[in-house]
Amino acid sequence: MIAPAPDLSDAELTTLAERLGQAVTRGELARETAIGELLDQADGGLTPVGAAEMIDHWNLDLPDYREAFEDLVGPPEAFVATSPDQRFEQARRLLLISLISSDIEDLGQDVAAGRRTRADAITALQNNADTALSTEDAGRLVDDWATVGIRHSRALRFLVRLLPASGTGTGA
Repeated sequence: MIAPAPDLSDAELTTLAERLGQAVTRGELARETAIGELLDQADGGLTPVGAAEMIDHWNLDLPDYREAFEDLVGPPEAFVATSPDQRFEQARRLLLISLISSDIEDLGQDVAAGRRTRADAITALQNNADTALSTEDAGRLVDDWATVGIRHSRALRFLVRLLPASGTGTGA
């Protein structure tokens, strides 16, 4: 074990968790050992549950998660700089679209099969979504129906990694 470093930044702690998580995934290190090392390095700045989550979810910052986030939300640095209310709305929107992705896929398949017009699918999506979707946004979702669910899910998972750096905006 490395000697404790009480002044680890969040980024350094995340990097350590990723390195330890990778070792656990490869079978080179026991999960409990990795959690213990992360707790030692955090020097009181992390709970055992938090350390376990960091080890278990080390790979949520994979390039395709970041790419999906940047495509759907924008640069992470810009997201972190927004207000808590704006961050909450972005998270809410990603979650909503992830949740209704099967409906979006159905609409897109109907358009592709000629059972529905694109305009009709866009209107149906706008009328059924629990968030305001512009015609352009709804059209993009209908057009990208085959990848909507996975892209929004990945972006949402990446967003979760940003919350500790930005605050949740919920008082949590």
